[in-house]
Amino acid sequence: MKKHTARAASLFLAAVTVLFCLASCGGLKSQYDSYDRTGESYDYDLTEYVAIPDYRGIEVPDISYTPSAEEIADTRVLKQAYFTPEERVNEPCAKYDLIDCAYSCEVEGVNYKRFDSTVDNSRTSVMVGIGNFGVPAIDDAIIGMKPGDEKTIEFTFPEPYLKDIAASGKSGTFKIKVEHVRRMDFGEDFSDYTDEFVQDHFGYDSVDEYDEEIKTQLTHDMEQCFEGYETELAWEYIYDNALVYKYPGKELNDVRDNAVAAYSQGAQTADMSFEEYVKSLGYKDNADFYDNYVEPYARTTVKEAMILMLIARCEHLDVTDSEYQSALVDYCSYYEISDIETCEKIVTRDFGSTAKFREQVLMNEARELISESTVKIDTAQYYKNKHDGKYELSESDVLDFSDTGKTGEILMWVLAAACVAALALIAVLAVRLAKAKKSKKAHEAEIAALEEKRRIRREIRKAKKKHNTETKEE
Repeated sequence: MKKHTARAASLFLAAVTVLFCLASCGGLKSQYDSYDRTGESYDYDLTEYVAIPDYRGIEVPDISYTPSAEEIADTRVLKQAYFTPEERVNEPCAKYDLIDCAYSCEVEGVNYKRFDSTVDNSRTSVMVGIGNFGVPAIDDAIIGMKPGDEKTIEFTFPEPYLKDIAASGKSGTFKIKVEHVRRMDFGEDFSDYTDEFVQDHFGYDSVDEYDEEIKTQLTHDMEQCFEGYETELAWEYIYDNALVYKYPGKELNDVRDNAVAAYSQGAQTADMSFEEYVKSLGYKDNADFYDNYVEPYARTTVKEAMILMLIARCEHLDVTDSEYQSALVDYCSYYEISDIETCEKIVTRDFGSTAKFREQVLMNEARELISESTVKIDTAQYYKNKHDGKYELSESDVLDFSDTGKTGEILMWVLAAACVAALALIAVLAVRLAKAKKSKKAHEAEIAALEEKRRIRREIRKAKKKHNTETKEE
């Protein structure tokens, strides 16, 4: 009987688990529907506008950084160069030479500002051979260039590219022109770099002590480069795999109008007509500006907001007054203002209203939730998965709220009915088990009584036998 009860309980738990898993999507839809979105932007059922992939448990690479001995040595040379005599040479540049150069870069057809020295026709100095760009194809190709040389370099960012995680694995074109080559006189085998040199120029007692400081600084600087990469990669995964069924006209028009207003203000400040201003930014005319900036910007902004608001509503995220005020003060820290009333005036100016700012804080909470729920895996495995297309989902892989809602609701009712039925079954089994236990105890009592009667009879026979023997002897 115990085996039957245990088996029934196991089957019940298995059934509940299956039904709960099947009903979970429907539970998410119910969770979304129960959220009070009154007064918020995007006051629609966003599941009819956008579908998103599962935003919890997104895989990201487990990235860390420790500077190598070579990186520490190269940085030491770069620091020493500030206090080292130099001369211009009309020769091919070599490792540790300084070059004055201008360069620009495009990544997947778009200007890559991190590798762009051409703003305002500025020049920059680069020490050759120490991995300034962090891309071996670029750093190696510069070696050997002479004053006046120009070069176009096709390259691919390493995976991961720690200076810009989002660029990892992407291809680009780097253009550089060398104007001057300057050679440092570091002394034979850098003999001038001594404890005394470090004490005089950097304030440290020894070369070893300063090397530790360089190591600390390199680590800090690089970690700042990839700080928050979990959020960046997880968001890229969600955004790229989200499906927009339609765009809400009101919010789309609002973003368009705000973008045009901002550039109109720019034109006014520059004392130009609007068309003159957009042409100065590289657009052919107003239509080109609308088609290639305003519209893509509006659609991107609205898509991002719909995704984040959808997640916030599914998770019932909320911005408390304390969180709101903290965000206000943080936003206004640039102005060194902490007075709440003044901060609210600033965000009203920048966001249109305090309610809009509060919604921005809410969307930031959704981003934080995404980041906190990521799962870190081996870096090499992550990029292998990416190349294998594991993170490129099909339309059937997204959380389709509109389809799963009714199904999930039905399954939840089925689950409730199954629970009731299972509990009734367990109650019946429990009654039967109790009766069986009672019957067993009664049977055991009968056997004990019978044994007691037999024992008494044996005692009586022994007593009679002893009495008869004593009688004969008399």
